[in-house]
Amino acid sequence: MRVAEDRMQEKVLIAEERAAELQWVREQAKATRALDKQRWEILLQEGRSPVEDQASGNNGAEASGTDISLGLDSVGTNKRFNAREGQAEELACRQFNRIMAQQRKVEEQARQRDEASQVLLTDLKEKQERRASRQAEAATLRENNEACKAAAKRRRLDTIVNNRMAAGSNRAKSAKEHQAKLLRKARTEETMAEVRSELERGGI
Repeated sequence: MRVAEDRMQEKVLIAEERAAELQWVREQAKATRALDKQRWEILLQEGRSPVEDQASGNNGAEASGTDISLGLDSVGTNKRFNAREGQAEELACRQFNRIMAQQRKVEEQARQRDEASQVLLTDLKEKQERRASRQAEAATLRENNEACKAAAKRRRLDTIVNNRMAAGSNRAKSAKEHQAKLLRKARTEETMAEVRSELERGGI
């Protein structure tokens, strides 16, 4: 019964871990779709489509006639952007930070589940070892009890046999003594009869 419960608990932990991984994948996909949607909306507000934006590269900001500033990208090269693109980039950065925070949270939860699973496996192993030890002790105790019972039974049988033999010997001895007594009595009576017979004949 305990083995079945431990296996069931282990299956539950594995299922929870898989569910958490699937949830993390869904959250990543959802965040990606949200970023794409926000980018789409910003481009539509500027009067461009994502296809035009990809085709024009960074030249769309210059063609729109809006205020243009000079900046540097992540590798130090010059690029031109307008205010809306800056907001979109900031929003994307925030969204990316949230995604990374969620990922770290999921990884931490996975680590905690791994630790809990390891603790559970260790606990299961210890329980199995204790159970095996108890079973071995119980088996040894049963064997000792059975050996004691068998020895006691043999002693009782030996006692019964010895008593029967002693009783038979006593009966035989008593019968022999009784026969000897009867024989002596018969001889005595025979002798007395002979004496009386002689007395009657006057021979004595």
